[in-house]
Amino acid sequence: MEIRIGKKGWILCRLNRSYENPFPESDMDVMLEPYSFANVVPWETACDNVARDIYETAGGKKLYLAMSGGIDGENVAKSFLRNGIPFTPIIFRVSTLHDIDTWWAERWCKENGIEPIIYDTVTVKEFAMKTVEINQRYCSRTSCGPAILEFCKQYVENLGGLLVTGAGFSEYFPDENLEYLRNGGRIVKYTETGDYSNEHILFYDTKLVNPDRTDRNVGYLWHEPDIINAFICEGHPWNFLSWTPEIVLSYICERDYVNTSADNKARIMKCTPRPKIGTINEYVYSTWPLLIRWLYIRKGIGNSESDFLGTVPELKKLLGNIDE
Repeated sequence: MEIRIGKKGWILCRLNRSYENPFPESDMDVMLEPYSFANVVPWETACDNVARDIYETAGGKKLYLAMSGGIDGENVAKSFLRNGIPFTPIIFRVSTLHDIDTWWAERWCKENGIEPIIYDTVTVKEFAMKTVEINQRYCSRTSCGPAILEFCKQYVENLGGLLVTGAGFSEYFPDENLEYLRNGGRIVKYTETGDYSNEHILFYDTKLVNPDRTDRNVGYLWHEPDIINAFICEGHPWNFLSWTPEIVLSYICERDYVNTSADNKARIMKCTPRPKIGTINEYVYSTWPLLIRWLYIRKGIGNSESDFLGTVPELKKLLGNIDE
């Protein structure tokens, strides 16, 4: 299955993994096909251009911004606010599982005098079942993020609006936040008493890492959850941070390749650094029986949870015709 996203459909996303073919040659593909070469502009300028373009593209429909408390979503909110573009934040909660994360979103809304929608009616069971459904639908290895977006998308569609998010960001590898792609993952085994227990396994992403865990590719990637998000959010301008070639190129050029992605985002997006706790993911995958079983099943599907986009020089050439 494949889909085009972004302005003029400039990004092609393809999912190749299935239960009939659980280990395809390429689990997923993301192809950047810019409609024109982009100029290198400051990050805020690129964000302003995207904010205005999405507003015009919406054609009068109301914009709702999913805010989880992360820097990415806050950056989008600041861009809309800076350009006088009306939008409504939507903060998704499941019980109190990610209150530490969503506190940041609620604080930003309060400081800027914006009333968010607090979407807190989904139960832990409903959320867990949604993640199972998405795993089954897309033969995916990971689905908590897409589950949140699907709930938000359905909520927004019932209001006749469009969903925007801070997802769809091109990440740089290697980075301390992506070490799980080198040496991570969990499976579940039955104990002697018949209970479940978590067991760490040495999963590695074959598109990024060699069998000896050395780097196979160094540069930018897209995560599996964002590729799934592309299908879930079809028809919505959800991928603010990759909406245009210009905004992707701007980040690539402004990033400091010595410091971590977290440090770079805080500096470039001018947001307060914060931890990303993600308690909801750990909770449902550690306590909900169907998802505990899924951790065991998923060791039999997929060699990769990403697609490699290219090195820094390759992407500068592709997006901006810049030679290094």
